[in-house]
Amino acid sequence: MPFLLFWLIKLLNKSIINISMPNIYKIVDTHDPNYPLMDGVPFNKFDAGGELMYQVEKYFPGMFIFEEVSSRTGNAGMKESLLRCRFAPNVTSDNVFYIYALEVESGGRSLPKEHRIQFRHNTLWSPPLAENPVLTSFCEEKKSLEDKECYVIGISKSDIDNHNVVFCSFYPSNIVNDQSNNIETQATAPKSIQVTVDYIQDAYINNISFQSKGNRFNVIIYKPQYLLWYMANRDELHLADIQTVKDMINEARIYNEFLPVPPTPQITDNVQELVLSAIRTKPFILLAGISGTGKSRIVRELAFKSCPQYLQDKAGTTPGNYCMIEVKPNWHDSTELLGYYSRLGKAGYQFTKFVKFLVKAKMFPTVPFFVCLDEMNLAPVEQYFAEILSILETRKHPKNEETDEIDMTMVKTEPIIDAQYFRELSEMPHTKNTQTGDPFSSNLTDRDIYLKLFDIDTESDIDEEVGNRSDLTTEGLTLPDNIVIIGTVNMDDTTHQFSRKVIDRAMTIEMNGGNLRNMFGGSRNLEYLPKEKQEKWQNAFTRRYVTADEVLEAHSDVAKELMDKLPARLEQINMALKSTPFEISYRVLNELTIMVGVMLDANKDGKELDGIINQAINNILLMKILPRIEGDAEMFALSKEYKSKMGVPYNDRLEWLKELAPDIQDKPKERTSEDDETVETADNEPKEHLQTAKDKIQEMIDRLNNQEFTRYWP
Repeated sequence: MPFLLFWLIKLLNKSIINISMPNIYKIVDTHDPNYPLMDGVPFNKFDAGGELMYQVEKYFPGMFIFEEVSSRTGNAGMKESLLRCRFAPNVTSDNVFYIYALEVESGGRSLPKEHRIQFRHNTLWSPPLAENPVLTSFCEEKKSLEDKECYVIGISKSDIDNHNVVFCSFYPSNIVNDQSNNIETQATAPKSIQVTVDYIQDAYINNISFQSKGNRFNVIIYKPQYLLWYMANRDELHLADIQTVKDMINEARIYNEFLPVPPTPQITDNVQELVLSAIRTKPFILLAGISGTGKSRIVRELAFKSCPQYLQDKAGTTPGNYCMIEVKPNWHDSTELLGYYSRLGKAGYQFTKFVKFLVKAKMFPTVPFFVCLDEMNLAPVEQYFAEILSILETRKHPKNEETDEIDMTMVKTEPIIDAQYFRELSEMPHTKNTQTGDPFSSNLTDRDIYLKLFDIDTESDIDEEVGNRSDLTTEGLTLPDNIVIIGTVNMDDTTHQFSRKVIDRAMTIEMNGGNLRNMFGGSRNLEYLPKEKQEKWQNAFTRRYVTADEVLEAHSDVAKELMDKLPARLEQINMALKSTPFEISYRVLNELTIMVGVMLDANKDGKELDGIINQAINNILLMKILPRIEGDAEMFALSKEYKSKMGVPYNDRLEWLKELAPDIQDKPKERTSEDDETVETADNEPKEHLQTAKDKIQEMIDRLNNQEFTRYWP
């Protein structure tokens, strides 16, 4: 009897709890970057069509055109939409496709899952969706993106003002099932079709996830920036076997073929555009030119434009993401730049201003950090900068330790400063381990080391995950991916020449003045920007590619053309430079391909591929090939035998090279202010004009004719 009474009381308590307590579901806390689960009910009182259009315009600005065909309005602002869509004319074809935009919700019934996408019966929409041909003919044989006709997208959103969302999609044919056809027996209602979704948190953390519904279909959960990837692969993602879907998702996480390029600012002049293209190609730039042309100033400008509020100084003179290093003539090894170990005085590694700045950059990985090596060639660059030159060539996308997959969001190098010197910062020399006799170590995190190097007590703006890493004491200091090193260069009697080794590893830009009137008002460029514009500038320096293969993966539609055309163009240049020390090799081809990829990413005007290749060839000639070339008339002379063999009429190699340089019709950009307003100029005011490769080669030919010797530098 007591036994039965015990179970009776237990059942009674359970029923009381069920009556008095509402259903509580675990939802994703999108306000925390680690995306933990918390108790609550998904927010669904929002306009799903409006949110979808907001996300599409955010990640793919100007690409889609929307028209609402039908909608269903619920309580307190809840609205679902059927959108007729097409791509903008300058993007691809104008074939029409449709998107159902729905909310992800929960509650109301005792569902065993966390969230669900709920599609209400077609008679509840206005106008009604009965006999709508959209659903019955959505599946096309063709595989091109524009021929895929219908998509169902549920949006998981935490509150009305938070646009950090994920999309959840199920196979569109499920909507045409009648109301008695249960997709999931535990998640149906008389006038709706419901699909439960479990792995929303996983998508927030890893960008994409999926949930298998047995042998019926898969639910695909993904961040909005993966929308084009989902659209291109919809049928296979929903209907393929689990392993195939896993492989497709893993590949999408690694490669960026369908990902949007982050929004970048309007570029206000040709020099800025050239510098940005060079930085996105490689993070080591040489700015060359006569004294007073604003070489170091442009580095400060870029730092001001991209500096977030938490790194800004109160005086507005030195952004926290900017470091000026004044090169001295007596630098003949790397100790002045990278530091050294000393046993005198305060024994230990002597960390320099440059090394501390690299550690600081590591703490704020989303912000570009700029090192300006002023008057870089006052000392022999090959001597004091040798380690950095070598480290630059070790850049690669690392493997994720947990998944063993390539992490395309990060670039790593070999260490510049060994980990043992950072571990010594953790040691307490007067406290010994009683068993080993070694100094006691406090196991400092990267954040602790940063605070110690800069002698500050706290820093609240460092991301918790970043700060808690121990990379410095385990791997050492690698070159942070957000670091841009820019050297300013004067070529005169007080400076050293650059070896081909240095030029080969840098992107060289010559700055020899410009329109002098542009100096007026230039001080406004050394001011901090509002947050929205500043974030665009931060995105402007993101580097997607390290190798040519990554460009081919990201732009697979033109990969074959690139593999054919780019080597062929460089081989023609090599024919003109045959038997000289100036021939080019794999590194130049790799960086040419990366520059083409960068320009394809930024191609908002629908420029033809051949035009982009020509512009990239022009840039590479100016930045990497011509700076290596120097010599007298004998160096550039072509023998009769070689001219006959190659079938060319040119008198010397420079004339041949000039003929191979692309014809670039330089269109000077309209000057604009930071408010994107066009600056009016007088009709007779000279326009900004960047020297083309043909112009530069002609300048070198003229110098050779006048002086019997020529080089790239003035």
